[in-house]
Amino acid sequence: MTHLSGHNAKGARAALVGLTSAAVLAGCSVDGISPDQAEVNNMWEVYKVPKSAPAAFVGTFDRFCTNGVSSRSDLDRSLRAAHYVPLQAKPRQGVRVYVVDDRRPAVAVSDTMCLVQAKSRTGQTDLVRRYVADVFPDARPTDASPLGRDVEQAWVLPDNRIVATQRTDTTGVWSRYALILFHPDTPLIH
Repeated sequence: MTHLSGHNAKGARAALVGLTSAAVLAGCSVDGISPDQAEVNNMWEVYKVPKSAPAAFVGTFDRFCTNGVSSRSDLDRSLRAAHYVPLQAKPRQGVRVYVVDDRRPAVAVSDTMCLVQAKSRTGQTDLVRRYVADVFPDARPTDASPLGRDVEQAWVLPDNRIVATQRTDTTGVWSRYALILFHPDTPLIH
C-alpha cells in the first residue's frame, strides 16, 4: 500500500469528499422532474404572478412583446437569459407561460399573442396608457367588450394588431393586471 504525503492526502480527501457529496446529491434527485420544474416547484406562489412595479411591468412587455423576437426558440432563449423558466413543460392550448423568482411579471406567449401579467399595483394603469401613447402613436381606442368581459381597454394598431389591458379578480382580495399584444390574423412569432 502506498502512503500519501501530506499534500497528496489532502487532495485525495478533498476528491473523496467531492465524490461523496456528488453521490449524496445524485441520490436526492427526483426522477421525472425537469430542472425547470424543480425551480418552479421551489418558487413562492406570490412570485408566479407578483406585485410588479409599474416600470418593471411595462419594461418586461416592451422587451419581450413589443420588441420581441422572430421565433419561439429565440424568445425562449431571451426569456431564459433573463432567468425566466416555463411554468409548464408543455404549452397549454398553445400558450406557454414563463415565470421568474422575483417581482418581474409573468410572461405568456402563443403564436398570436404575448402578454405580461402581475398583481394590480398603483401606477400601472397610468404608465400603460402613457406607454401605449408613446410606443404606438397611431393606435386608436376601440370597444374592449368583444375581447372579453375582463378586458378594460383596447387599442387597434394600423396593422390590425390589438393592444389591450385585462384586469381579473382572482381571489376576492387580489386582482391581476395584464398588458396584451394580440394579432388575430397572422402569427407574432414564427
